[in-house]
Amino acid sequence: MKYKFSLDRAHATTRVDVPDEVAGRIRKSYYHSGLSIGKLSELYGYGTSVIERILGMR
Repeated sequence: MKYKFSLDRAHATTRVDVPDEVAGRIRKSYYHSGLSIGKLSELYGYGTSVIERILGMR
């Protein structure tokens, strides 16, 4: 249990927080404009894993 707690804590400290307004724009760009995850990453300056988390893929 101690090990899991430290992993959860480590994950929480490294997680990138994206403002709700920006996350909404990313979702809109993906679903309505058909932009790829890579292109969204370039446009908004977040890594692909962050974009995937916003889109509910992670």
